[in-house]
Amino acid sequence: MYIESEMNSASQADVRRGLSLVPGNAHEVGETSNLRAHQDALKQRHTESLIAAPRELLVVTGVGVHSQGGPTLPFAVKNFLLTEGYQFIQNTPGSFSVRPKLRLPVCETEL
Repeated sequence: MYIESEMNSASQADVRRGLSLVPGNAHEVGETSNLRAHQDALKQRHTESLIAAPRELLVVTGVGVHSQGGPTLPFAVKNFLLTEGYQFIQNTPGSFSVRPKLRLPVCETEL
């Protein structure tokens, strides 16, 4: 993780300069507050992305008018949506409105 590597390299530089990271040290407290501020910013962005997430996706397959042997894509898409448990409505013979599955990422435990 990028933050950890920054913190590790900063900590190693402090050790080389003779600074220790004793609990309660002002340097350690500053790093912890920076990390928490970064975690809060990430949580805020994640929440905003969920709010902005689309409620429906329009999937246009076409009806297969120009396909040799007849349409296959609409049937394949419908079969996939049914198999994977998506909620959808077939608007026309060549389009579906699909409710996306929102997968929440696993959050790391708080400090």
